[in-house]
Amino acid sequence: MVIPLRPMYMNLLCVIAACAFAYPLRAQPAPLDRAAVSLLVDAVLDELLPEGKRLSRVPIAQRGIFFDHERTLAAFGYPGAPPLPLSGLRLRATVNPGSETLLDDCDQLMRGPCNQLGWAVYVRIAPVSVTPSEARVHASIVWPERGSTVFEEGVVPSGRAGLVGFTADLYFARLADGSWKLVKQGPTAVSE
Repeated sequence: MVIPLRPMYMNLLCVIAACAFAYPLRAQPAPLDRAAVSLLVDAVLDELLPEGKRLSRVPIAQRGIFFDHERTLAAFGYPGAPPLPLSGLRLRATVNPGSETLLDDCDQLMRGPCNQLGWAVYVRIAPVSVTPSEARVHASIVWPERGSTVFEEGVVPSGRAGLVGFTADLYFARLADGSWKLVKQGPTAVSE
């Protein structure tokens, strides 16, 4: 048997339902525009992969960087957007377009050659929380560790490689000119 609800209770239920669904929609800020995301990506790369830094004894400038811009843009609220070439982001950092498929022949147990990645570094960035003036992002950075193999720029080494890397949480504040300044670095997890 169905008990009819009084109009007052029905109105109360409608108000509760409206609040439950409307508040989360309002609480989520609009995504940053692509220019702001580009500046944030540059700030992350400047902080974690400065030009003079070495990873497993090889300078980053010689390794090269594959940046997963499609996954990064999707994480920042642009999923299914018309494909944007990497050049459309106008990054200061010198990066090549990359995707997770570069890691298909890599793992941490040295079972694969990591030929697709070669000596390069793979980077992807995802927001943890972002407002127009503050951002907390999670950056994932991996590269092949090739032991005692001698580095030759432009030559993909033969033999097996182990995938190593780190993830870091970074906190940024947006300056008046639109650029991002690192406020602090949160936990960093290293994988070997």
